[in-house]
Amino acid sequence: MLNHKDKNPNDNKSKIILTQDECKPNSNAANYYKQVLVLNSETLKEEYREAKYQLWLAYIRTFGCDPDLRGQRLQVVCLADGETASMLRSDFLGVCKKEIIPEYIHDNRILDNYMKDASTEEQDNMEECL
Repeated sequence: MLNHKDKNPNDNKSKIILTQDECKPNSNAANYYKQVLVLNSETLKEEYREAKYQLWLAYIRTFGCDPDLRGQRLQVVCLADGETASMLRSDFLGVCKKEIIPEYIHDNRILDNYMKDASTEEQDNMEECL
């Protein structure tokens, strides 16, 4: 299970958990490269189960990005705190719907840093997701 650097364990605010309903339909069969993904909350420790820790970007094109290839590993970065990880494709529910991505992600330095390395075509694809 993943830990996160900026979490205050004493934060008892009501937590929102993202589910399959916040994903684009059938997106678990989509190519995940440069997409904002929704991590299954069960993958996180209980104290980190909230929406901001469920939003990740697949930032390296790996075999796991393509649902038709045998590889299942993704290289992802958490958009809440910049933690990078190697995770399984099955750990994710799918591609996050544009309308539910929190506003702080649109101005997020982490997302900007990973997108500046992407080609123009990849940036256009990413902007469609946001």
